Amino acid sequence: MAIGPKALVKPALLVWARDSAGFTIDDAAKNVTTPKKLAAWEADEGAPTMRQLRLLANKYKRPLSVFYLPGPPKDFQPLSDYRRLPGEIAGVLSRKLRYEIRIAQERRQLAIDLYDEIREEPPAFTLRATSKRDPEQLGLDIRKFLGVKLQQQTAWKETRIAYNTWRDLIEAKGVLVFQATGVELREMRGFAVADDMVSIIAVNSRDSYSGRSFSLLHELCHLALQKSGISDFTQSNAHEDRPPEERQIEIYCNQVAAATLMPKDLFLAERLVEGNKGTPNWSDEDLSSLARRFGVSQEAALRRLLTFSRTTQAFYTAKRQEFQERYERQAQIQKEQDGGPQWPIVVLSRIGPSLSRLILQTYYRQRITLNDVSGYLGLKVPHIPKLEAAAYGRSL
Repeated sequence: MAIGPKALVKPALLVWARDSAGFTIDDAAKNVTTPKKLAAWEADEGAPTMRQLRLLANKYKRPLSVFYLPGPPKDFQPLSDYRRLPGEIAGVLSRKLRYEIRIAQERRQLAIDLYDEIREEPPAFTLRATSKRDPEQLGLDIRKFLGVKLQQQTAWKETRIAYNTWRDLIEAKGVLVFQATGVELREMRGFAVADDMVSIIAVNSRDSYSGRSFSLLHELCHLALQKSGISDFTQSNAHEDRPPEERQIEIYCNQVAAATLMPKDLFLAERLVEGNKGTPNWSDEDLSSLARRFGVSQEAALRRLLTFSRTTQAFYTAKRQEFQERYERQAQIQKEQDGGPQWPIVVLSRIGPSLSRLILQTYYRQRITLNDVSGYLGLKVPHIPKLEAAAYGRSL
């Protein structure tokens, strides 16, 4: 039986590719070779065949060409870990989350390169703040920065519309917004990469639309603070086992997100809130009505009521347990559902309208080929027109 030609790959690149993808020797070797042989290749004792190298490249989600570089490339910037993972070690990321962070930063670099190709400066994200600023005021500043008024917000009759509109408004300010897929919600709800040139927000596509809206504004606060990081925040991180500075940043970003979505004066002036000053208990019907008004979750609305002493910690804690159980049921139902949007729409939702339009614009200016567009989007050429129509709000 023919073994096949050996791949002339440097051992250091094999080690780098496996480590950066988060694989152990045993996991990486599965369906490729034995752990002993893989360890030998990495120690410059033998080499994989071309077929084996292709299998490893596919497993590590790296192009084959990366294994023929002169040496390991510089990895993308690490992110601060603001997550709270009981029983696990902060800073230890699943392979899926590692991949989502890497691909997001690769897309960011692609955007910078494309702006250079068309001889345009990337739009600057100019919002800046410190955690000493009153969160209620920063929430109002963000609404002004994005140009959102209550009448406009309450016209978003569905949480999906609310999320997509917040996303469009944020992207219009020079931020690329991506949706991460395949990452468990308990591990990551969002992450942010703050930079003077092309910042990134990523939210978890497994979250509800109202949850994603909250994530967007939480991560937008991270950008304003210039604090890149990974979050799996809840509405309150006050008692979590995290370093005080990191915990305080998450609490502050939660407060700002809530203040942006539900401004204090407008929230307290709501009929349901203004008229309920006595009892700390709230019915699901009233919470649902209040949540729909602002395009948020019932939990976010109830947390806001707690902030303004319109309910008690005991009632909030009890209801939050109900909400968590409900979220888990809904997530399971969504996971089991078949079908969904067509692939071009899925791609658009993942990489966002802003980067999609930039890729297409660069093609219109004849700076890249149609095959380049196909590669950047991860979409076959015949499917590009459907994505293009959706990205520009047109019907086919």
